[in-house]
Amino acid sequence: MAESSERYMTAVEEESNTESKVDHDTIKTKNGTDRVVTKKGILLAVPLFCKFVVVLAIKFATDLVVFPLLFLYRMARLAKRRFMRLIGKGNTGNESL
Repeated sequence: MAESSERYMTAVEEESNTESKVDHDTIKTKNGTDRVVTKKGILLAVPLFCKFVVVLAIKFATDLVVFPLLFLYRMARLAKRRFMRLIGKGNTGNESL
């Protein structure tokens, strides 16, 4: 029983060693340090970057719609208050413009 578990552990260690050798490359950076780049990391970086670009595009598109509408809403509310005050049906006194 112990012999089979030892063989299994040896096979698992050998498999992990060969996978780790194949799975990543080491590159030198400008300051001389080693940097490990995995194939999985490269594959996941592309969709992650695309998601980032899409989120930024949606944010800017939303801002282009929301902020002008917010400004128009505030201007319409101010005009309504001034109009109501002009004809005498609005609140008097404590309301600031």
